[in-house]
Amino acid sequence: MPTVSKVVQTTKQPYGGYLKLKSFREIKISDENNLYDDENVNPRTLGILVDYLTRFLITGDLNKSFSISIKGALMADLMYKTTDHEKLVKQRLSHIKGLDDTSITNACQLVGYDAYFRDPFSAMIYRVDPSKNKPDKATIHNIRILVQRCIAFFEEYGPIKETNITFEGGYTSAVTKGDADYLTKQGLWDL
Repeated sequence: MPTVSKVVQTTKQPYGGYLKLKSFREIKISDENNLYDDENVNPRTLGILVDYLTRFLITGDLNKSFSISIKGALMADLMYKTTDHEKLVKQRLSHIKGLDDTSITNACQLVGYDAYFRDPFSAMIYRVDPSKNKPDKATIHNIRILVQRCIAFFEEYGPIKETNITFEGGYTSAVTKGDADYLTKQGLWDL
């Protein structure tokens, strides 16, 4: 089941690439906020978290924004024959209101359930425990700034026309999976 990312990684490009860098215009975007160097949350989890919180704050749809996490919790319940994870997810969702420390901490723990949906076999083998995702003050600070930067970006280059984009009906035997996070008039964005 090749994904778009896997096909791109294994495709040999001609010298200089298919798209020449000189064909692009660099636009620098900056703010006065500084990020801390050290974070105590896995970078992959952090990236997913920033995406989901950005999506929630832009769309206002908490369940759609964290849909993979919710599905992951349901998978965990099926695997462990319990309903504890679904209950915990509902509790965490009820505490996500914005970019305050409590919201960010609950969102971080909620995102831990993505592993059960994306790779259930590994999640079960390694007994992934989402409650261990406890961001420290520096990590919460960085998450808040990154989400604010994403929102500012989409305020400048949006509006967002669609989120959670798949290419159903467009897959082939060469590419069987792939998605994008956001669609605007200017382009397709993967956060």
